[in-house]
Amino acid sequence: MAGAFSAEVAHAQVPPDIAAQNKALGTRIDVSSAIRTYTPVEEQPPYPAGEARITRDIAYGQDPHNRLDVFAPPKASSHPLPVVIFATGGDFTRKIDLPGGAPFYDNVVLWAAKHGLIGVNTERRHFRGRTWQVGPEDMAGMIGWVHAHIAEYGGDPNRVLFLGHAYGGTQLISYLAHPEYWCCGGQTGIAAAAIVSAPLNLQPATSAPAAGRAPNPLFDPQHSDLMGLSHIHIPIFIGSAQFEGAQQKQSAQLLRQRLCTAGRCPPLQEFRNHNHLSVMFSFNTPDSSVSGPILRWFERVVPAGPAVTAERR
Repeated sequence: MAGAFSAEVAHAQVPPDIAAQNKALGTRIDVSSAIRTYTPVEEQPPYPAGEARITRDIAYGQDPHNRLDVFAPPKASSHPLPVVIFATGGDFTRKIDLPGGAPFYDNVVLWAAKHGLIGVNTERRHFRGRTWQVGPEDMAGMIGWVHAHIAEYGGDPNRVLFLGHAYGGTQLISYLAHPEYWCCGGQTGIAAAAIVSAPLNLQPATSAPAAGRAPNPLFDPQHSDLMGLSHIHIPIFIGSAQFEGAQQKQSAQLLRQRLCTAGRCPPLQEFRNHNHLSVMFSFNTPDSSVSGPILRWFERVVPAGPAVTAERR
């Protein structure tokens, strides 16, 4: 896909002042501190008209949280553009509801639009009070919407990268590992997936997360994704922050090990001087140490020109 996207022009390393703050935060997931670090280098809304064509609050399901935003390059293209679907963790929302948090996670899909991609920023139902199935169901819903409608926004439904961060990656792997939830004619509906800083339900090979006030249905041992990894035939990119929790690091290593054993060995990259949140907050800033490798990998694994019409075997 060389030449299909706009060039990534930015720094390949974390700026020293931000690197120091990320290191000081370490493995703690402190949203307020991360926002204070990255807000000064993020664009603030309202964004100039020349940045992107933005359509917000589109329903892809019946629940009020089944919503997504589409960010497209400012000028319409003469040919369909590749698509990036983004799903975060945390409270599963498109925006972090904190003072100064408005750019997050607009920054990911704004970055996509600036690089010749259609960005789709998603929100989904929270797992609290629900069963394990809520994740794969919502993944199927948003991917199905993209297949049905993204051409209206200039996107190519056959060249879709799904970028799952934290629990977004957890639920994406659950979707991929359970074909009964696949949305699109018995296929996953995506051409490639990037899994970043995600704890995975690969029990009993991985340990379950520490018990909180109630069991986390994302890690229901009766629905482990371990055996279902054999169903994954699309290209996978695995990323992990240097300052990352033990469960996320263990999950990344085991996912790669199992896929390599099956003959589909994915890249695994540790993002130096990053923590659990900064890996996503760095998108659309002068620091391309995370976004650059993911974009270059996507260019390599998804062909340019003719659409991808079938799962890679």
